Amino acid sequence: MSDTFFRAFHMGKTSFKNLRQHLREAYDLRDRAVHPAAKLAEPLQHPVLRVHTEWRFVYYRVDNARTLLQCGLAMVSQLLERSRPGRKELERYCAETIPLVQPLVNRWEAKYGAVHPGRAKPAAPVGQIGEVSASGEVAALGLAKIDK
Repeated sequence: MSDTFFRAFHMGKTSFKNLRQHLREAYDLRDRAVHPAAKLAEPLQHPVLRVHTEWRFVYYRVDNARTLLQCGLAMVSQLLERSRPGRKELERYCAETIPLVQPLVNRWEAKYGAVHPGRAKPAAPVGQIGEVSASGEVAALGLAKIDK
């Protein structure tokens, strides 16, 4: 999927690398929810409850969902601004979709703050969000680090 985005939208190598990582993390979380392992896993310390719980209560908590949603909204809104020239159908689609996505960005920013933290202008690269490790650490998606 990231390769398709790279071909269709203007982005540098760092932005492409970050986009690929973001998509991997989102699909990893999706795959763990849809196809969970059949074996038992070590309980993880829940950062809010401060007790050990099953891993799903740690991975799929509201903080992580909000951060993943923010990342997805940031990726969509940034990609819409960067279609490669000469792709008339894509340019038209992006131009028609930006006004539909912008109200979502505005609502997000009114409630939670910047969708694109630290972004000075629309051409800034997609930010790095981190990774979900096998040990249960969710590093940066802005996802809170989990202490075992």
